[in-house]
Amino acid sequence: MTEDDPILEALTALRHRREEAMQEVQRIETAIASLELLVPVAAPPLFIPPPSEVEWPRPSAKSLMMRLMLEGDRDWSVPEVIQEYENRGITFQVKDPNNALRAAVAEENKKGTILRTAPGRYKAAKWTSAQDQLEDKEDASSD
Repeated sequence: MTEDDPILEALTALRHRREEAMQEVQRIETAIASLELLVPVAAPPLFIPPPSEVEWPRPSAKSLMMRLMLEGDRDWSVPEVIQEYENRGITFQVKDPNNALRAAVAEENKKGTILRTAPGRYKAAKWTSAQDQLEDKEDASSD
């Protein structure tokens, strides 16, 4: 390669730009360090609990059930909902999950957000057609 070689010229130009950029970074680092000296240091909080002691609110049994029912077009029984969440490593934060879910099913069924598909089986109303919902209401009224 000769001194007039375009590749050598490009390489030299890039090395020069890199050196300028490194100098600019050094100037910025110096400016940051100077400004950090002017910022007052905040006093640390008196007590920060370890992460293991922090309790985050967990979803209710009803909201967990509704999330599951809204995931896909299938019906669920209460024991299947509990088993599905156990398989996912999620536990219900109630003494009696069966009872809490049965109450949630009754409440949501009454509201019409879930529908009974068979005895003890329910699915989200969004997965059923209007005709299916009408037939379910007629069946319920004839019971």
